[in-house]
Amino acid sequence: MLIVVVVSLAASHSVKEEIEDLVIQELVDFGVWTNPTHYGNPKGGCMDDEIEGGIKGIKGKGCLPDCTDNPCPTDYPAGDTAKGECAVRGPDNKKYCILQCKEVYPLGKCPTGAKCVDVMNE
Repeated sequence: MLIVVVVSLAASHSVKEEIEDLVIQELVDFGVWTNPTHYGNPKGGCMDDEIEGGIKGIKGKGCLPDCTDNPCPTDYPAGDTAKGECAVRGPDNKKYCILQCKEVYPLGKCPTGAKCVDVMNE
């Protein structure tokens, strides 16, 4: 059974976001929906070639594409101008892509709803 919820434009922004989050979570729980691109929020489900992960000591998680034998995917979430870099190694010894949004100079903006973190200064 598929349930579709239409959110009224008159609802407050935070109420609409809460309802959208609940609908997304229900669709994920039922296996109906996953993120439409790589590097998404794991609560929206990661793609088959991604793992849910993060960087030790940094709060938050994301969907990290495997780049052990392949280049980083170039399909990015809405609002993103940062590029994927094969820059982290997991406990399984595989390499994974992360969005490089900041170094000494800004490299790009994070996707909508994400936060850019300076890993070197955390």
